[in-house]
Amino acid sequence: MIVSSIFPFETILTLSILGVLLLIGFILRAKIVFLQKFFVPACITAGIIGLFLKEIGFLPISKNILETLVYHIFNITFISLGLSPRTNRDSNRRKEELRGILIMGLLIASVAALQFIIGGLLTVLFNLFGYNLFPTFGFLVTMGFEEGPGQALSIGKTWENLGFVNASTVGLSFATIGFMFAIFLGVPLVSWMIYKGYTNSSGEKLPSSFITGVLREKEPAGFQTTHPSTLDSLTFHFSLIGLVYLLTYGFLRLLEKLLPSDLAEMYWGFFFIWGLLIAYILKVSLEKMKLDYMLDAGLQSRITGWSVDILVTGAITAISIQVVWMFIIPIAVISIVSGVLTLLWILYFGKKLWERYKFERIAGLYGMETGTIATGLILVRIADPRFDTPAAIDLAVGGIVALPLMFLMMHLMNAPILLGWNLTITTLSFILILGIIVMIFGLISMKKK
Repeated sequence: MIVSSIFPFETILTLSILGVLLLIGFILRAKIVFLQKFFVPACITAGIIGLFLKEIGFLPISKNILETLVYHIFNITFISLGLSPRTNRDSNRRKEELRGILIMGLLIASVAALQFIIGGLLTVLFNLFGYNLFPTFGFLVTMGFEEGPGQALSIGKTWENLGFVNASTVGLSFATIGFMFAIFLGVPLVSWMIYKGYTNSSGEKLPSSFITGVLREKEPAGFQTTHPSTLDSLTFHFSLIGLVYLLTYGFLRLLEKLLPSDLAEMYWGFFFIWGLLIAYILKVSLEKMKLDYMLDAGLQSRITGWSVDILVTGAITAISIQVVWMFIIPIAVISIVSGVLTLLWILYFGKKLWERYKFERIAGLYGMETGTIATGLILVRIADPRFDTPAAIDLAVGGIVALPLMFLMMHLMNAPILLGWNLTITTLSFILILGIIVMIFGLISMKKK
């Protein structure tokens, strides 16, 4: 009997292939000037190479296993973020910095509403011209741009079970195009800001390690919080993630018994949000018990970084070019309009609302709203090489501020499927939400004066 039939190798081989692709992406970043000039992360290069090799039949990789792996690693990413210890800087914010975080959170929510509106209106328009797109087709641009490939896949797979054929590939396509906007529009944008002298650290040279991706001197990844003779610290941190994963799974199984089947199925697509909330509750509980010293920010950051690299590589590799080609015109038009209007929106309101460090914050926000927080931080690092401004931390904390509004909108985007709402009515609801946020912007501007 063949050994592989006794011990299935598919999942570990898929992880190994993604690892090799990341190594190739890392080497190419270190050697190719074009990739260095645009600060292209290794995971994006790796994903594009993986997609090409898969499509020509060279990679022996299962799309189902790849999508399942990406879904679970995406959940791990958010759980790890929820467990990340709060730094002293977060608790000692000045009033001005707290105001900056509030504006960041509201802008994140406003961009999501804007992208939902763009996607909804253009879907209505395409259907008038006979494209017969699924009602929530355009909403996937928000999942791809605003939330990233993990959520685009997660929601897409959920919608496939509710009748939206090929939703996961459509969502991943939007996410990949979003990365292109973040890098190939975002990097020139920041370079222009520096050239004009708009940033706080204009003209400062970036370290070679940031450009090539290779550290010349070793840096600590974190600190031990448990004695290795009992339990390795990295094992301890992964075990906490496992605990949260099990608690979240149990919670969703309970919801399955209490809620209508369609709504319960949708909540499985929101596993990452429930995981984030339960992880945060666990972290706060450890703080109350004076046990939070066992959480190390460095180790937790390494786990998050590992999961994001695997997630992005796997998500791009999982795209089906055949499906993309079927919807190429709607995907291209919705992406271009969203990418450009998102930039104009952030530039206008960012300059209007923030008093200091506005361009560092604008750069980071655009990178995050078209890619992930990782691409946002890349753009912040270019504008602010020493992280002297609060822009980097504002991105992370602002996401928490935006969470209630994001949660509301993620429920609303399912209304055409679960509640039978007309797409036009659903889009008008997003316009109402955006209008309320803009009114809040007006109040903030009045107080600023």
